[in-house]
Amino acid sequence: MAGALLTVLGTVLPPLVIISIVSLFYQAFRESVVANWALSGMLCGVAAVVLDVVINMAQGVIRQKRILPLVIMVASFVALRYFSVNILVVILACALIGAADTLRQERRRAA
Repeated sequence: MAGALLTVLGTVLPPLVIISIVSLFYQAFRESVVANWALSGMLCGVAAVVLDVVINMAQGVIRQKRILPLVIMVASFVALRYFSVNILVVILACALIGAADTLRQERRRAA
C-alpha cells in the first residue's frame, strides 16, 4: 500500500507542481501591459502572413483557369464570413467536392 501511494505521488505530484508554476507565470504574463502590446504586434504579423498565403494560393488557382476551384474559394469565404458556417463543415464539403472532381478527372483521362 505504501508503495502504491508513493508511486501515485511520484507520478501525479511533479506534473501538478509544474503546471501550477507555469499557470502562475502565464497569469502574470497575461496581465502584463508590455506583453499585451507584443501580442497585438504579433497579431498584425500573423494577419500579414495569412494574407500573403491567401494571395499566393489564389494566384495558383487563377493560373489553372478552372471554374470549380474559384467557385469553391469564393463560396467558402462567403459561407464563413457572412453565414457563419462551421469551419469543419466547409472543410468537409471542400474535401468531398475535391475528391469528386478528382475522380471525375481521372475517369475522363482513362476514357
